[in-house]
Amino acid sequence: MPRTDKYPFRSDLRAKLVDVASRGETINYLELGAGRAMIGRYLYRIAHEEAVAGRPPLTSVVVRKGIGLPGEGFLEAMAQVGYIEEAAGQDERSVWERALRETYEYWRPKLRDDLK
Repeated sequence: MPRTDKYPFRSDLRAKLVDVASRGETINYLELGAGRAMIGRYLYRIAHEEAVAGRPPLTSVVVRKGIGLPGEGFLEAMAQVGYIEEAAGQDERSVWERALRETYEYWRPKLRDDLK
């Protein structure tokens, strides 16, 4: 497993992902505004933090613009953080769809807006 000190934690990105997940939406890499050079490292760190906390992979809400699917490395990252046992033999789309469902369910608001 990669060392997390090489993967800086960005609480602002995590907060943006929580907001997106709570609305049941996705966000593309460019909309994150984190810069191409480090985005994979930031997302890996967030995925690792979420896994350690026992939460579903929040980073599943991040997709490639135009095709709406996760970027290369998603499956491998899910294996590295322990969401799946190994990447080999896994169907990336199935893993991503399951991760996205679990993430939406976890982060969705649990109360209706018409509280009394």
